[in-house]
Amino acid sequence: MLILAALDSSVLPTLGGVDALTILLAARHPELWPYYAMCSTAGSLSGASLAYRLSALGVLHRRIRGAVFDRVTGFVKRFGSLALSLAALLPPPFPTSAFVISAGATRYRFIAFLLSFGIGRACRFALTSLSRICLWQAIRGEGVVGSRSAPSSGCRHCVGVRRRAVVARLQEI
Repeated sequence: MLILAALDSSVLPTLGGVDALTILLAARHPELWPYYAMCSTAGSLSGASLAYRLSALGVLHRRIRGAVFDRVTGFVKRFGSLALSLAALLPPPFPTSAFVISAGATRYRFIAFLLSFGIGRACRFALTSLSRICLWQAIRGEGVVGSRSAPSSGCRHCVGVRRRAVVARLQEI
């Protein structure tokens, strides 16, 4: 997972492969969801750091010159850490690597880049894991940890999702 996440955040996109693997593993082993979210975040951060450094050296940003690169660069210069956090938080069809390369090309502060990108990715993978766990276990009629644990069974109730309602909605789709 770490290697796949590193490839995804560098210049080789995996088209949602990291998200799918994180969701699958978190659904199969719900008690380990923080571990899977952290592994995905660490791999993603290492791949983004590599792309940032290569772009800062002038290797990557030569390939993507044009109107799109100028717009992304202007967005990063204007909004800074907020732009990088939002780019890291948004799901796969969003061109996150363009923001990473733009941050490197504009020589955005590396520590600020790591913090903002890391927070965005950590939130993304944690929310993805937790939402899928809650949905999957609500369909199966369980809590987050098990069907008999009182604190964990509150997950499906606090979200307002009951098994019949979820199954009915899925059948409508």
